[in-house]
Amino acid sequence: MGRINVIQYITFATPSNATDFGDLTEIKDETASLSDGTKGLCSGGNTGAKSNVIDYINIASLGDAVDFGDLTVAKGELGGASNGTRGVFVGGNT
Repeated sequence: MGRINVIQYITFATPSNATDFGDLTEIKDETASLSDGTKGLCSGGNTGAKSNVIDYINIASLGDAVDFGDLTVAKGELGGASNGTRGVFVGGNT
């Protein structure tokens, strides 16, 4: 499929296809994501070079992502997890 910047969503209560939510700040693949149910974060990835960008979306409203901050090291193929209070991005390939 290649690198993309598309964000899509589904509504769990209704069986349906994905719908456009907005766009990431970069065209990339190999990202990691996490959420606390209100905010969604997508980090790292491969833009042709590894990225350190952490993108932020407000899950309650459609729209493009905005820059939330940076990883300490640019990487792709990482993982993300959250307990709703704290999120972590782990591993990855630099």
